[in-house]
Amino acid sequence: KLLTRMLTVEYDRASQATVPLSNAGFTADRNAGEQTLAMRLAAEQCMKERRTLYRGYCDYGTFFMSVVHNVQWEVERRCKVLPEVTEVMKALRIGIPERGLPGLSGKYETAAGLTKAVNILKGLGQGDLASPVRSKLLLSVMQRAISRLVRGFKFAGHRERVPLFQYADDGCFLTDDLPSLQLAFDATWVITRILGLELQVKGKKKTAWSGVYWDGAQERDVEGYEVKMPDGACMPQLVGKD
Repeated sequence: KLLTRMLTVEYDRASQATVPLSNAGFTADRNAGEQTLAMRLAAEQCMKERRTLYRGYCDYGTFFMSVVHNVQWEVERRCKVLPEVTEVMKALRIGIPERGLPGLSGKYETAAGLTKAVNILKGLGQGDLASPVRSKLLLSVMQRAISRLVRGFKFAGHRERVPLFQYADDGCFLTDDLPSLQLAFDATWVITRILGLELQVKGKKKTAWSGVYWDGAQERDVEGYEVKMPDGACMPQLVGKD
């Protein structure tokens, strides 16, 4: 932990230089409250202007333990993390066999007891001090793609549109129209597979979407539409008190 704490200084520098501001997770002087407020303000603006508001919620299942090492190394290279720091992290994760330094290993718990130790071939490491900021570097790939592809929500008094709020590994799309929301999910589906991740759909508790409009002062749910992934999976819609 002492060594990874030392490495985290460089990862923090790279994160501050490259990660879009739409991610407020694991960031000094920022928190989920600011994003909750921004999303609430978007709803209040739509109520005042009688506009439709679409939101998509993304959850990456077992995120920290699903990250592929080779993908993470390449992301760190493109985010200009010092090569020496990445090499040290590689040694800590996958070892240096020719020098007698083993990689990380673990045992699986089964009905018959624990297995023999096996190499851990992916994952950032649960409890690793550098994992949160390293995860932000990986998720920045998703953030930049969504920002370039998706026509986000237009806040009053702000020139740029905002398509995404990200907090750690939880994301929320914000759009004015359903096609833009569909594009956001399509892009996310593709990019998660490139990165070796997976969107988790579990009823209405994980990845889902919502659409609302205002009839006078009454908030109503958008009906009669579906949001589907490229593989045909239908995203659950949050309605009413969901």
